[in-house]
Amino acid sequence: MNFKAIALALGSLSLFAPQPASANDTADWKVAFRSEMCALEHYPDPEGGLLFALSMGMDGLYSMSGIVFGEYTEPDGALDRVEIEAGDKKLLLLGPASELSAAARQRENEHPVVEFLSITDGQSEFTVIVDGKAHIISSATLSDVHAEFGDCVSANLAPKGPRPPIVTAFDGVHALGREAARQRLLSQNLDFTLSVDANGKPTECDLAYDFRRKATEIAICRPLLKYMKFEPAIDENGDPVAGTYKSTIDFNLWMTQRGYLEPRFR
Repeated sequence: MNFKAIALALGSLSLFAPQPASANDTADWKVAFRSEMCALEHYPDPEGGLLFALSMGMDGLYSMSGIVFGEYTEPDGALDRVEIEAGDKKLLLLGPASELSAAARQRENEHPVVEFLSITDGQSEFTVIVDGKAHIISSATLSDVHAEFGDCVSANLAPKGPRPPIVTAFDGVHALGREAARQRLLSQNLDFTLSVDANGKPTECDLAYDFRRKATEIAICRPLLKYMKFEPAIDENGDPVAGTYKSTIDFNLWMTQRGYLEPRFR
């Protein structure tokens, strides 16, 4: 997944008056779908209010709410750091952007809520550390709602198909720019089609323009095939399948913005 470091969605942050939280609270985990998110919610008792909730959205988005976050003391109403500890494992949910990015890379961009379920699995409790203040929360019955949470994600957050492949990254701008300058293509629009397999790997490249030299087509296709990364196409059941990606390169505008003008135009 494509992780976004928007760790705290203020619009869905519910605040309650602070009160102690301990592992002795009666564990009562529930699943809810609100504001386009699937939420794992823990209530200490039927009348005790929401103790802790972690909600999962699409594209790496997540939000937190509950009593454990207390009352804001900063003028801008911002928390600085939220971390979860379960056994010897930790999960950073809020903190400096550099730390969040590093944490995302370490877990290979797995969604934070999925990682939360992983590190708490089999644990009787976990600790939420909010700006240095620790709250122990029971997770003894969290596994009881795993299946229900999975159903919520599948029904509301899973990709709906069919749809074509989606570009997730392209690190070949400079390589493509060099080839375009070498082939003297800086004033053209060029339509292209990539065949993308079910693993998201581009396998074939077709250019709409018939170049006189096959070497030119190969040179332009090479960075597209090498550097374009995709989420694969999905069928009507949401399963990954092979597909095609079509787009247009405006070499005139695109290259000018990146300084690839030929010397006489500089």
